[in-house]
Amino acid sequence: MPDFVIPACVGKGDSVDILLLSIKMILRAGLIGDVHGQLKPLRAAIKFLQKQPDLDVLLCTGDLPERGDPLLTENSVECIRLLREAKVKTVRGNHDRWKLDILKDGSPRPIVPGWSEDEGFEFLAALPPNIDLATPLGPAMLCHGIGRDDMNGLYRGGEGWLHQAGLMKLDVFRNVYPQKLILNGHTHLRMVETFDDI
Repeated sequence: MPDFVIPACVGKGDSVDILLLSIKMILRAGLIGDVHGQLKPLRAAIKFLQKQPDLDVLLCTGDLPERGDPLLTENSVECIRLLREAKVKTVRGNHDRWKLDILKDGSPRPIVPGWSEDEGFEFLAALPPNIDLATPLGPAMLCHGIGRDDMNGLYRGGEGWLHQAGLMKLDVFRNVYPQKLILNGHTHLRMVETFDDI
């Protein structure tokens, strides 16, 4: 893979600084959507993707913990372990953020054989909200929702209707971020859409 220089966004809220980073060009990527503690499907997806020829990277859109359980369950921690061992580049989703908020309040952490109590928590805490990628089609962003907003997404309804709030976030995205491709999750729907210049 050739090196490629892209603008990268850093900052909080509406304040964003642009830096130039030299990263590897990604020609083929395997993308895994919201995991939600589903260990068997995750294991199968990673096994399948690792067998694909010429795959440059495995990516995950976050939401690793199981839904509904205030603790980080053993299945969730096993999913984290599997992603880490497979070197899957992963971003933080809204469920990851919520779980961190709960665990920061002193809730008990699960004990999983071979892991320290804090290992799953530390992995989640280290996840970035987005990762900049270089592709032949231009700069791309791996994120959970839209940009740094992990609660927003695009939803398709009847006749190709897209959620209005998501479209408004795309307008903000266009004005703030240099990326032309968004690889995201949150909606639990498979969708490929083209929007003018994104």
